[in-house]
Amino acid sequence: SSVLKELKRDELCKIAEIMKLRGFTKGELVLRVGETATWFGIVLDGQLKAAIPKSERWPGAAAGVGGSMQEWRLMQRGAVVGEMALFAGMHRSADVHAMSDGH
Repeated sequence: SSVLKELKRDELCKIAEIMKLRGFTKGELVLRVGETATWFGIVLDGQLKAAIPKSERWPGAAAGVGGSMQEWRLMQRGAVVGEMALFAGMHRSADVHAMSDGH
């Protein structure tokens, strides 16, 4: 994420010190559009898929098919999840589903 790339090493170390391991299971809804952002995470293993409303646009998102959730992005090891809303003080802009078990 560009937000984390802008942080200094000591700032990243402080974030790493307070992070907690959280697992997810295939099919789980990890984040929901409209929720208040209270955390972000980094995918260690497994896959997540973010589906965003047709009204939103993300760089690198692919077009989906029909319904109100059209755009999507696959997130794998190293991907940062949920940071945009948290750092911007906004509500979640995507539903994020687990495509496999992971952390």
